[in-house]
Amino acid sequence: MKKNVRIFSTLAIAATTLFTVSCGGSETEDPGKTGPKPVVAVDSSQTIGLVNIGGQVFVIPSPIQTADLISKSKAPFDSDLLNPTENASKYSDNFKKALNMGIYGADLGYLAVYNMTDKTTAYLKAVKELAGQIGLGNAFNDELANKISESLGDEGKMLSLVSEAYKTADDYLKENQKDDVASLVIVGGWLESLNFACGAAEATNNPEVIERIADQKNVLKTILAMLKQYRDNEDYDDLAVELEDLQKIFDGITYTYAFVEPVTNEGEKKTTISCKHEVSITPAQVAEISALVKSIRNDIIE
Repeated sequence: MKKNVRIFSTLAIAATTLFTVSCGGSETEDPGKTGPKPVVAVDSSQTIGLVNIGGQVFVIPSPIQTADLISKSKAPFDSDLLNPTENASKYSDNFKKALNMGIYGADLGYLAVYNMTDKTTAYLKAVKELAGQIGLGNAFNDELANKISESLGDEGKMLSLVSEAYKTADDYLKENQKDDVASLVIVGGWLESLNFACGAAEATNNPEVIERIADQKNVLKTILAMLKQYRDNEDYDDLAVELEDLQKIFDGITYTYAFVEPVTNEGEKKTTISCKHEVSITPAQVAEISALVKSIRNDIIE
């Protein structure tokens, strides 16, 4: 990972989030595990983002475009992976509204990368609807909608506009001490991104996508730590319990880490510390993760 750490907007992560893994303590192979285990070596010199929730700082993956990785895997666009826009009108409490605002934000990123311009306007409308109901209508106003309409077909500009809107929403939540709502938007965006990855893995069996799924082992630990302070609320606790069940599956995934020689740029006076890791994950584990992600997500979107 890089020594220079960038700070990303809490909610912008929900719009374009996906997966990275930081170098950490070594984990070794469990000799009791059997079955085929594809092993992928990756370079983990990626930027990390920090978010401040409830006065605590959490490490969240850099906002690498989820759908970009998936589209490069040659996975076909799958509208069944999206949360139907007609669902937006049936969420009655702010808990589900915030979670699904994160989900729809990730959906917008997925649509942009696949250039599905005919669907984008409807998903932006769904985000606007939920945002207005939880007091974030100023972030997703008519001016933004017009700008996005003018940017259809321009993936980079559209994602930038959506991220800008989420940044505005983030500022509002922080000013009004609504970190609990911000945490739900993050969880929703992260879960939808993982849902996309699971769908792509099923369609292509692409090793890079499978490796990204495995990397969520550490990210999920961060998500659970972030939710911990709100577990006196029954809804938050129920969500955390479901995610803990998912963590039990991830606990069976193992890593081995190897640091590589640091690279120093004398001109910039900056040293980049990198590492490579090998991840061991079975097809059965991928299938288990995918099934439980779908179950948790269905509880949220229905």
